Amino acid sequence: DMDPLDVLIRARLGALRKDGLRLQRNLALLALGRVGGRQGAGVRAGAEEEIREALLRQAAQGQSSARPWAALALGLMEHGRLSWGADPDEGTREALLQAFEAVGNPSFSGALAVSLGLCRHGETAPLLVEHLDTGDETIRGHAATGLGLMRARDAIEPLRAIAGGGPPGIAREAAIALALCGDKEAW
Repeated sequence: DMDPLDVLIRARLGALRKDGLRLQRNLALLALGRVGGRQGAGVRAGAEEEIREALLRQAAQGQSSARPWAALALGLMEHGRLSWGADPDEGTREALLQAFEAVGNPSFSGALAVSLGLCRHGETAPLLVEHLDTGDETIRGHAATGLGLMRARDAIEPLRAIAGGGPPGIAREAAIALALCGDKEAW
């Protein structure tokens, strides 16, 4: 919220995000996402919007090494908000979806797939299912993780097929996704 300690924490994380070492910058992004998703007392809409805008800007225009971290931070922020009953931020969901559809980098695509799952953006489940069978193993595994995080029950059959006979890394992620979806046969 807007109490002095919280304002100081956000300011320090913002400074680390800009001026820290690479790992510090990336972890500061994740911490900002967690902070932005927490329920607070008092006036917090300004703080939440400030964090969201900074993360959206970083995910869209930041250094290529930081963009996946910013996308994950946005997913964490939305996941936190949803956990305390806030409505999903459709602008964030749409930005993540557009980036996922446009990007070709497997690590960034993977981060976006996980973020869409954290946002529980169920409308993107068919798009993630398409990525289970195509492309780089990184995106395939992360697409499975995203489906599990969004509890995509419609994806159980394709996930079962991969868990039962896909490459080991992807099969593991598909099995975890099945467990997250509540598939009793995955256990």
